[in-house]
Amino acid sequence: CNFFVRKMLLNQSRWVYTKGTFSTRTNLSLKGISSFIKTGFNKKLIFFAFITSLFVSLFLGTDSSGRLIGTLGEPNFFASFLIFIWPFIYFASFKKRNYEFIIKLLCLLLSILFVFLTGSRSGLIALTVESIFIILTVIFSRKLYLVSLITLFVLLLNLLLPFREKGSLWENRLQIWQTSFEAGKINPLFGSGFGNIEKPLKIASEKLGENNWVRYQPIDSTHNIILDFWIQGGIVGVVLLILLISSSLITFLKTKNLLLITLLIGLLTV
Repeated sequence: CNFFVRKMLLNQSRWVYTKGTFSTRTNLSLKGISSFIKTGFNKKLIFFAFITSLFVSLFLGTDSSGRLIGTLGEPNFFASFLIFIWPFIYFASFKKRNYEFIIKLLCLLLSILFVFLTGSRSGLIALTVESIFIILTVIFSRKLYLVSLITLFVLLLNLLLPFREKGSLWENRLQIWQTSFEAGKINPLFGSGFGNIEKPLKIASEKLGENNWVRYQPIDSTHNIILDFWIQGGIVGVVLLILLISSSLITFLKTKNLLLITLLIGLLTV
């Protein structure tokens, strides 16, 4: 999930190829994405990738806990993939308008079903938040800023859910978040380096005492992008992440790019 988020956010500063020349300008990259979506071949390619991944995932089976692993080999990664690809289908236009609503509704229902089979709670929440945003944009089509603020508020409410978890020792989100906050204090300025989450978590877990079970679990993500950057990039990493998210959201709002706003909100939630 963080990979998808970083790729989308860094799209503003990466080199993009446009009509034979290279450019780093955001408006060109946004136009490139828009043209990518509108192209018939690419639309069919996205739809084919979506359906194929669902079909193949049925043959790949589940992990030891009965969660569908999908084509990426891990339930949460597969859920993130579905959350990322579904909006492309929703915002695509179809030549046969009679079937457009049916196809989009079917893809949404399939996404909900397969995300449910992955057992990813954050994945289901992300789909819900994406759906809320889309419904609000239809109802309040001329109030995009207000709709975005409401959706972001719903997203922030998602952060309170781990505080309601009870009785779970294995990958307890609240305990992981508490341990993650302590782990970030090991190297608060620049972090412990990207890709290094398990070791700082283990050290912090040992400091927090015997009742903290995080050190006995193979955790490679805190399920919170802010805490991930706090551990790996420290204060510098968190500040840069917030600046990237803010600047990206403002740019997407100015250009009224509903697809990219939906993707950003969904991936930040999951």
